[in-house]
Amino acid sequence: MAVKPQAVFNSLLKFKKSMAALGEDIKFLKLCLKYGVTPKSHVVSIKSGLSLPSNLTKSIEETLIRTSVKKLHAKLASTTLKAYNAHLQLAATENCAESTFFKIQRGYECEKERKRTLLRKKLSLLIKNSPHTSHEKPTVSTIPNQVINKSSTSFNKDEMDLLNKGWNYAVKTDLPVEHTVVDVEGTIKFMGNKAKEDIRHEMSKAMAHQNRIGKSANQREIKIVRELKKKPVYYLKADKGNMIVIMDKQHYDNLVMEKLTGGNYFELRNDPLPGSIKRVEKALKECSLVVGNPTRLRMPNPSLPKIRCQPKIHKPGNEMREIIADSNSPTYNIAKWLVDECQKLGSINGNQSVKNSKELVDRLSAVGALADNERLVSFDVKALFPSTHEKEAITKFEEWLLRFGSTPEWRKKAKQYARLASLCMTENYFTFRVNKIRENQAKFNKEDESVSFEDKIELKEGEVTCPVTCVTPLYTKTTCP
Repeated sequence: MAVKPQAVFNSLLKFKKSMAALGEDIKFLKLCLKYGVTPKSHVVSIKSGLSLPSNLTKSIEETLIRTSVKKLHAKLASTTLKAYNAHLQLAATENCAESTFFKIQRGYECEKERKRTLLRKKLSLLIKNSPHTSHEKPTVSTIPNQVINKSSTSFNKDEMDLLNKGWNYAVKTDLPVEHTVVDVEGTIKFMGNKAKEDIRHEMSKAMAHQNRIGKSANQREIKIVRELKKKPVYYLKADKGNMIVIMDKQHYDNLVMEKLTGGNYFELRNDPLPGSIKRVEKALKECSLVVGNPTRLRMPNPSLPKIRCQPKIHKPGNEMREIIADSNSPTYNIAKWLVDECQKLGSINGNQSVKNSKELVDRLSAVGALADNERLVSFDVKALFPSTHEKEAITKFEEWLLRFGSTPEWRKKAKQYARLASLCMTENYFTFRVNKIRENQAKFNKEDESVSFEDKIELKEGEVTCPVTCVTPLYTKTTCP
């Protein structure tokens, strides 16, 4: 038997009004939690003769409110699904005009406004009658002296105030609603109906919250960020203290180049990436006994790591700590896999390392009190990795592996583990300012007309480094001989 259109219309209108009321009830309870007030329906009543601490009573009431919010969310999701099904039924009926859905939407908005007005009055009375309610909005406090300006560029008060909010502060921007909806719908395309409705409901709440914030609320901070980006400086994170250090770009580049030229690094004339990929492929094939399927250890579309430096403001001078992230290097997956394999076997030097500060305190306490002629000394190793003896380290690593077995098969595995570890230690190239130096060299070669093309070819093929040779800023770490 066919369903009457009027019955479907009434059902859909009922569900939509219920959705409006449930949404406003959820907002009301969340505002009660925010302002620290309790509606009468959630007040905990104590029987005569019993007494509870005020903080415990308040905690119980807040728990009840949060539980009610969860139940209302579940009821709203169920009602939304019912309204969706009723909408489909009404759209499938004959003579369903567009004005029909307009009436339903109008009823939804009227119910929402009626409920919102009622609950606003109720919330204002609760706040007025509550003596402990705070009406102040939370603000982000700045940390004084959080920024150290080592550059020649000046900054005004607004710019310094924004920088003093620290690295974790994010300027709120407008939400790209259209792009967000398209991305979400493409992601949930193959999910179930229940999961889709839940995700859409959360997205609608997020976008409604964004609309309340307003488009022009943070335009001032966005403008300041744009001005900060235009300045010829770098905003660096300090090596200690989580502070912001401002340095001129040219000064920073000079310090990094001094670090490279004065340290255990040497410059390469050719790009080592193709050769590194070939050596990794060869090692994975020859170490199949421990690797198995080499596909999982290959890095798709690898690239050479880049170096960056953090200023050591806690030490005198212009010292910089170099940081090289190998997250996309050809050997990155192999190194991660080797660490997991070693952890499965056991700690290499369990008695010579500590997990955290608590374990350090426990070990020091176990030693006992220090005598008058004893001193507790802490040593810091400088440039540990470039100063490591590679051959000795690999030999010690292989000796440690042989402790777990003496069979010929295990000896062969130990050799392969050691070879992969040696591969990760030797394939340690990095780059610095590749594009910038290449552009400068291309500009120089274009403007230089005093050297003929034949002379340039001879210089490139020789071992002499000169301005017309195409020297790529590729570096590698070296270890002690």
